[in-house]
Amino acid sequence: MRRLYVSWTDAVGTTTTNPGNNHARIQVAYSSNGGASWTVRTPHETADSMAVDRWHQWLKVDKNGVVHVTYYDTRQFTARNGVDMYHSYSTNGGNTWSVPNRLSSESSPAATGFQFGDYNGMDFGMSANEGIAFYADNRSEGGGSFDIDAYVSPIAAPIVSNLIFKNGFE
Repeated sequence: MRRLYVSWTDAVGTTTTNPGNNHARIQVAYSSNGGASWTVRTPHETADSMAVDRWHQWLKVDKNGVVHVTYYDTRQFTARNGVDMYHSYSTNGGNTWSVPNRLSSESSPAATGFQFGDYNGMDFGMSANEGIAFYADNRSEGGGSFDIDAYVSPIAAPIVSNLIFKNGFE
């Protein structure tokens, strides 16, 4: 039986018409029975869920069965006016997740109207413990106005030999 995965951005609590009161988190669900039932997990901390936002996730299962997710995260900005790209992984089929790792080398302003996520992605090559994440942000390069560019960050994945769901199979 294959294990299926899906991820999405979800509201935390009841949403209101005031965006300042609304917050988002990342959710990952997996199914081992063809989608008849699903188990939902959160691949990041939850204690700060009413203070930060996380969105535009990207999910990938590498060739060794490690489940990866990248996403934007405002954890370093209490006013939610800046954002970084983060990565978490699971070595047990999505049941538990690593401590998130910051991928972006500089924070990006959370500017109104900027289309975060338009160019996001992630991939792993021949060596399953080496991957890349690519994403858009609008950090200021060289002072002055903000730039809209795509960035690439390396992802160091764990090397594991005893995964339960190697290559998506039990």
